Amino acid sequence: MASKKDPPADQSALAKPPGVKSWLKSRREALQILAIGAFFMTWTIGYSYQHGYGDEANIDLIFGVPSWVFWGVGVPWGAATIVSIVFAFWLIEEDPREDLSASTEEGAKSRD
Repeated sequence: MASKKDPPADQSALAKPPGVKSWLKSRREALQILAIGAFFMTWTIGYSYQHGYGDEANIDLIFGVPSWVFWGVGVPWGAATIVSIVFAFWLIEEDPREDLSASTEEGAKSRD
């Protein structure tokens, strides 16, 4: 009698279908990109709302634009651009192309 700790006799049941590893990595990278976008969107909306509206708003100029626009739009967009460039060039990894021709041929034979 096999115990629960013994691996199954058929090891192919444990093998992942082709493309699962790429899909998991792509999903992780997409979630990271969404988190980065949500962070900078929250910064832009929150800061601009806090400092750009109201009757007592003090309009100081930085490089000819209101300070709330500089700190609430310009800085986060510039930082988001830099983070996106770093992410695209150094953090996203290219997956090697998988040879799916054998599995495609097997599938075509099974349909015949």
